[in-house]
Amino acid sequence: MGLELIVGPPNSGRAPAVLERLRAAVDRDPVLVVPSGDEAARFERDLAADGGCVGVTIRTFASLVDEIALAAGAPPRQLLSDAQRLALLRSSVAATPLRALARSARSPGFARALDDLIAELEAALVSPAQLRAASEASETASTHERELADLYAAYEELRRRAGRDDAGSAMRAALDALRERPDAWPGRPLFLYGFDDLTEAQLELVRLLSRHAQLVIAVTWEDRRALTARSRLYMELLENPGADAVHRLEPRRTHTEVASLRHLDAELFEPEAGTVERDDGVRLLECAGERGEAEAVGLEIARLLADGARPDEIAIALRRPAGEGPLMASVLRSLGIPVALEAPIPLERTAVGRALLTLCRAAGEEGTPADLIAHLRADPSFPQGAVDWAERALRRGEVETLDDVWVRWREPPRHLRRLREAAGPAERLRALAACARELAEAPHRGAAPLVGERPRGTPLDPIELRAGLLAAELLEELAEVGDLPGCEQPDLDDAAEAIAAASVPAWRGSTEGRVRITSPYRLRSGRARFVFCCGLQEGSFPSAGERDPLLGEEARRALGIPALAQRADPADEERYLFHACVSRPTERLYLTWRSCDEEGHPSPRSPFIDEVLDLFADDNDAVEEKLKHTRGLARPVPAPEEAPDPRTLARALALRCGADEGAARRELADLGVAGETADEVARLLAGLPNPGWRPGPLAHPRVLGELGERRLLSAGALETWIECPYRWFVQHELEPQRLDPPADPLWLGGVVHAALHRLYAEAPGEDSIPRPGDVGRWKRRFGELLAEEMERPGRAAITPARKLAAERAREQVEAFLDAEAQRETDLRPRPELLEASFGIDEEGPGPLELGELALRGRIDRIDVAPDGRRALLHDYKTAVEVPGRKKLVTEGKLQLPLYMLAAQRELGLEPIGAVYHPLGGRRDRRPRGILLADEPLLDGLEHVNTDRCSPEELEETLEAAVEEARTKGGAMREGKIDRAPLNGECPRYCAYQAICRLERTPLGAADEGENGGRG
Repeated sequence: MGLELIVGPPNSGRAPAVLERLRAAVDRDPVLVVPSGDEAARFERDLAADGGCVGVTIRTFASLVDEIALAAGAPPRQLLSDAQRLALLRSSVAATPLRALARSARSPGFARALDDLIAELEAALVSPAQLRAASEASETASTHERELADLYAAYEELRRRAGRDDAGSAMRAALDALRERPDAWPGRPLFLYGFDDLTEAQLELVRLLSRHAQLVIAVTWEDRRALTARSRLYMELLENPGADAVHRLEPRRTHTEVASLRHLDAELFEPEAGTVERDDGVRLLECAGERGEAEAVGLEIARLLADGARPDEIAIALRRPAGEGPLMASVLRSLGIPVALEAPIPLERTAVGRALLTLCRAAGEEGTPADLIAHLRADPSFPQGAVDWAERALRRGEVETLDDVWVRWREPPRHLRRLREAAGPAERLRALAACARELAEAPHRGAAPLVGERPRGTPLDPIELRAGLLAAELLEELAEVGDLPGCEQPDLDDAAEAIAAASVPAWRGSTEGRVRITSPYRLRSGRARFVFCCGLQEGSFPSAGERDPLLGEEARRALGIPALAQRADPADEERYLFHACVSRPTERLYLTWRSCDEEGHPSPRSPFIDEVLDLFADDNDAVEEKLKHTRGLARPVPAPEEAPDPRTLARALALRCGADEGAARRELADLGVAGETADEVARLLAGLPNPGWRPGPLAHPRVLGELGERRLLSAGALETWIECPYRWFVQHELEPQRLDPPADPLWLGGVVHAALHRLYAEAPGEDSIPRPGDVGRWKRRFGELLAEEMERPGRAAITPARKLAAERAREQVEAFLDAEAQRETDLRPRPELLEASFGIDEEGPGPLELGELALRGRIDRIDVAPDGRRALLHDYKTAVEVPGRKKLVTEGKLQLPLYMLAAQRELGLEPIGAVYHPLGGRRDRRPRGILLADEPLLDGLEHVNTDRCSPEELEETLEAAVEEARTKGGAMREGKIDRAPLNGECPRYCAYQAICRLERTPLGAADEGENGGRG
């Protein structure tokens, strides 16, 4: 019959195209195949809204496989449940002799990891025999891979003896049956929509069906960087012999009238993307801490609702909603916002799950009184007073064993008694299932409130009821495993592992009238008026990537099995998912990130933020300033008029009014807060601490003596002192040791500087700088050097986020090299003046003498004129923006002027300028710094006019830098530390707020009169 491809990017009308063809085939009993029940419900609504479409069958892929197997005369056997499959895997591990994997197999999560791997192997149509043969044929494969093949074979044998199927074996059976009876499918047209990727098994089914039926599949793809992750499916289908029609859809982008949203959808991640004028389509939220981000999002949503938006017109995208979603949902509910969290919550995070896990431990052979107490604390229906007495006895040493506690109770805990009285493992599991139901239901029996009555006791949480039901079903399924041939009967240890591996849906039902909290994978199939893309942190979104704990990337490549080695590049996948979020809103996109964690430690934001800013017409920093709303350390709480509860209102008033109770009362009156609420706020306000502690100056004679003996300083230390003396004190004197690897910006700066140094030292072209005819060689060589520096031993691991950052840096340096190739100049770098140092090596040039102080340093690059005297100093910065001449001294950036003096006095050169190169700049890459006017050698250099100056102005700038260095260096040597950030504003990259706490104090304004800083 043939395969028809409908290919297009998001917002190109793929769904309407599928529906059009579906309606045209309605007289032939067509089947629409979608990834999930949610998609099925959406298509049902679309069909019903258009008058219905009688005769259309909507299926998921799993139900399609069952229907094909029935049609081919090979009905599937009963499927193993997840818990039963896990139990069979544990039996397989116990029955297989292991050596390389013996230690790993004893860990609790081994069976779950093996389950995931075998499911992937089955979906790739890789049998145990194929895996074994590949491991034996590979020269680099080890015992590790062969033992995995043995475990896979042992599981398959147990499953066969049990007479059960799993999803993988059911698919293989359907494929075999269809090959034997190719005419079994009655020719009904098939339409596939919503699949951005297909497994090898699913692709094989598509190939077989397309030979005997009309098959239409819609594919998300266009030759764009944002959609690279989906090119594999397109190419696989295009190479199918039955692919006889390809319909390419052009992007329509009629989903929104907002120019910036249309532009982001079309140009995000494109190297040669154009720009768009700023409008109200994109807003940025910089927050402090995970809860702070949730509160900021909640307040924005509250504003939208107050302005007339419906909750179901708003969606929140989280990269991993199962982990971050519960806090977000909890905060939004506290603000009265209806929420639907579309994510599976680990069963062990629910009260029922915790109670069951601790009960399994308490009833086990090594159960302790502490285990029983933990179980009873998690049981909401058990009298907590009795638990207090049991814990008191344990803490006082009055009981040592579980039996000691047991005899103290006139009526022992019913759940533990039920397990102790069970006759054998199967009965224990059934008893545990009964406990699961009772743990969820018991607190609410007889407690249903009447209409208008306030509920008492434990609040009713649907998740807990679902958790109880799911756990009971899981445990009852485990109890049946012992009846399967060749399978040992699971017991409490197996139950605990199954509970730890299970999850419960946080929300079921319609999301109408609710704000959705969902993942990019689920969001991509729908639209929303307002989309909040949250948690944009490096390592979170883009994700750091997940590695298979049993079969790593090198092992997959070594095995030579294409279906295992062809995995999507994690960086491409993260780009695709972010683009999916960006392309969904019709009115406004919010991008939110956390500048720090809950303790004030800085947290680098996602590089995706800068990718978005690059698409606006203004300079990145200017755009960010206009689009960004900050709720960071400088604004730890909302304004009083935004406060959602009395405690937050008290903190907000403390920031605004300080210790002035009368002013706080007047604010309350202006806000219309009176009565008990006003009294409660006043009580909370009185209890907030008044920060009186201030650091410094240092006073200990030994400390001052040591500081006074220091003459040799670096420009970096001076600039840090000028930014904030207390930051210098913590960084240079307290020297807190970093537990984690260097932050990504530091890592990126290190590899880029190292690669640039090697590039100019080796000069791959005909000249010592790139020229128009050979700039391509320079760019290719830089890419090679950058890759080598990233892989250099001792550097931090390359995460997907770092890979994305390095790719972005490569593009930026290539643009810098293109610009340099166009410069007409006689200045050339000398190898001996690359990374030229002074005051560092005893045999090299000495330090720059500044009276009682001396300066040491290293200059990135010095270009020298043909006369060998006149020189231009270069310093590479990976930043987007660098200061110009007028800001060098006022903003404490003394490096360039002081390095010019060092080049003059210690290197014997005649500096005619010094510049920073903003490698991170996208549109304005002009170097900034200080340059002599009327110097012909500088005429070919791109520059900003205000950076040119006369010899007299240059001398004044150098003298001012020396004077500033002497003043600040002298204060440093005298120990005059203080919380005094430059211009009263803490730099957002400072890592020491947790120690300084300047911006975390609720009454920070009290400091303002003493140091002029901002609280």
